[in-house]
Formats: sequence, C-alpha cells, structure tokens
Amino acid sequence: MIAAKCSPEQELPYEVLEEDNIIYIQNNGAEVRGAIRTHETALRRLVKQAAYQRLSLQVQLAKERERAFEKERDMLEREHVDFIGLKQGLQRLGDDMFPDTVLGLFPGLDALVFELKLQRATKNLLPSEINREKRARVPLKRAETHVRFCLDQLRKALQKGMDIGVPKNTLHHQQLFSGDMLTTVKAVTPLMLRTKASLGDFFTQIAIARGRQPMIYLPPRFQVLDLSLMPNQTHERIVNEMGLYNSLEASYGECQHCFQYTKAEICISFEREKALIEHQKHMDALIDEAEYDMRGAQNCVVEVLRAGQSVQAANDQLNKQFGNLIAKHKYEDEHAEEAAQEDANYEPIPNAIMPPDSAQGGDIPFAIYREVFKENLRPDTASVATSNTLVPGDANSDAASTWTGTTATPSLSISVNLMKATLNRLHALLAEVEQRTRWVDDEEDLPWHNLALGF
Repeated sequence: MIAAKCSPEQELPYEVLEEDNIIYIQNNGAEVRGAIRTHETALRRLVKQAAYQRLSLQVQLAKERERAFEKERDMLEREHVDFIGLKQGLQRLGDDMFPDTVLGLFPGLDALVFELKLQRATKNLLPSEINREKRARVPLKRAETHVRFCLDQLRKALQKGMDIGVPKNTLHHQQLFSGDMLTTVKAVTPLMLRTKASLGDFFTQIAIARGRQPMIYLPPRFQVLDLSLMPNQTHERIVNEMGLYNSLEASYGECQHCFQYTKAEICISFEREKALIEHQKHMDALIDEAEYDMRGAQNCVVEVLRAGQSVQAANDQLNKQFGNLIAKHKYEDEHAEEAAQEDANYEPIPNAIMPPDSAQGGDIPFAIYREVFKENLRPDTASVATSNTLVPGDANSDAASTWTGTTATPSLSISVNLMKATLNRLHALLAEVEQRTRWVDDEEDLPWHNLALGF
C-alpha cells in the first residue's frame, strides 16, 4: 500500500481511505504514482506562483515609494532654490536699505553686521588653519625620527662604557680587564658624531615646524659634549673617562626630554586640528544665527523709522532688544584680543609688510599679522568718506583729507579690523585647546637627571 499526504478536498481518480488526516491509496500501479507526481508538481507551481506574485507586489510598492521620494526630493530642491533666491533677495534689500553710507548711524546694527562678516571670514580661514596643522606635523614627525636615532646612538655609547668598565659597575662588566682611555674614545667618538649630525637635523625640523605653526613651543635643551673636550685631546678643559660618561648620561636625559616633547607637540597638533574641524562643522549654524540677528536688527530700525520716530529712538530700541547680544560679542572680541597680545609667541617685527592672504597657503604668524596692522595700516573704526567728509581720524589733523566724489567708498580699515578680529578669534580657540591639553612643567613628576636614567 502506498501512503501519501494530500488535501482531503482534492478529487482523485482513485479510491482513498482517510484515517487521522492520512489518505491511504487503495490502488497500486504506475497510474497512481503518475497522478501523485502530477499533483505534487501542481502544488509546487502554485507555491512558486504565489511567491512570484508576492515579490511582484513588493517591487511595485517599492517603485511607488521611490517615485514618491523622488517627487518629494524635487519639491524640496525647488523649495531650497526658492529659499536661496529669497535669502539673496533679502540680502540685496538689506544692502540697499542700509548701505555703507549709514555706517556709524546705527552702532548696534553695525556691530551685528561686523559679527556676520567675522563669522564668514572665520569660515573662509578655517581650511587654511587646518592645513597649517597638517603641514606643521610633517617636520615634527621627521624630528621625532631624528631624536629617536639620537637616543639609540647615545644608548649604544653608554652601553660601550659599561662594557669597558668606565662606570665601575661590576654587575654589567663584560670584560676580564678594563679598557684604556684611548679604547673608550675610539668606541664612543663615531656614535657621538652621528648623534651630533642627527641633533642638527632635529633642531632644523623643529624650526621648520615652528615657522609653520608658531604655537609650537621651543624645544628643551639638548647638548652633546664637544669633541675637542674628549680625553687625549690638547684642550685645557678636557674631561676624563668618568666625565665623558657623565656627559653622555646628561645628553641621554636631555634626549629623552626632547623625545617626549616631540611626541607631545604632535598630539597637541592633532587636538588643535580636531578642535578646528569641530568648529568648522558649526560655522553654518553660526552664520545663519548671525544673519537672523542682523535682519532682526534691520527690521527693528525699519519699524521705528516707519513710525516717524528719530534715529536716536531706533538706537534705543536696538539697545533694548540686542544690547545683551552686542555686549557678548564685544566681550568675546576684547577677550580674544587681550589673549593674543599676551601670547608668549608675540614678537614685534617692525616694518614688516605682508598681505593677509592665507588662501595662498602661506604661513604667516599671528604676531606678524598684528604688527602689520599696527604699524602699516590705520586702526580706525569702520567708516566711509563721502564728498566734503573727512577720512576717519582727527578732523583737524594734516593726515585727514577730503573726498571729491559723490559715491561712498568704504575705508580700508574695515578689512583690517575684520582680519584682526578673525585671527584673534581663531587664536582664542587654539589657545583654549592648548590650555586644555598641555601639561604644567612645574607639576611634572619625571626626574630628568643623571641618577634617574635606569642604568
């Protein structure tokens, strides 16, 4: 007897007997087996057809969702284009309503406009400052390689002294008898020569790095004994074998300090770059906020003047609504300027004329910028000269001159003050990172002396 599972409702050309949901086929032969195979094939075909229909329905739904998303994307793109057009139209309208000829008429509005320009200038300078950090780390990594080579050579020189028995240490003495002075000098001199050559390369790379990024600290002291003072020389200040060994120990300690200094400067450079990148991510939001504040101030002035009130009333209303915000920006600028002036890297360079064009990839320190602005350009506040109007400054001085044209021309001091404020803001940001990441030398518990070398 052949047993097969199938649906009880299925009509078959042969007699079946159902017991406990099991259908027993009473007939035998090839006809029955062929009918069973046909039935199973039909079932598999139905299952595949149902799966195909389900998959087709899913594909159709996915295409409908994709078309809806594309439609929504096109709508958002059109809205974005319309928003940019409205934004540019508002900008042109604001420039037409508040041209440069009214600079100084509304001090509060001028402060908010200056803050907007400062944020935009900061956004333009951030890529250059990030690139500055990357370029400064290249010579720092080369300097790390050179100082590591110096460590290796000095370690070999100290080990040779131990092998010969110069430090009178029998625990590490590997010879049956102590070497003479000439043997010590011959063994140590090539190592010292290679150390001196690598030492010069180290300081050269540090100088290149400090030229690219003035915030890098000066390297610590690192000296190697002069070869003219070696034993068996004719100089009156020659040292003996023990003095030579002590000098190598001191040089090894200084080299360890330089090695730690180089690694720390590389890590701090990474922290500065990370802070600049993080600040760059928020620049669009800061610019939008500054634009919103500026347009709010312009709207306030328009509403007051439309009501027929005076300019003084408009200034009073500006101080009432935006006084705290203006005071906050002013405090930030003053604090950043004081921090920049108190910077230890500030070195006056008289008669230095360098264009503040960081977009060309030049590495101009903050000190040079400040000195150029201080000595070669007018530090007056932003103002505009029109016909029969004196240039900003002392109206009775000989330096003041008149303009004969009727078109308003902004003074050069606008860009100067803007660049100064932008550099001071960037300097304050980097100084905050320095204060957060650098250690204090007085609190460092690493004893850099001859007795703490571990030999």
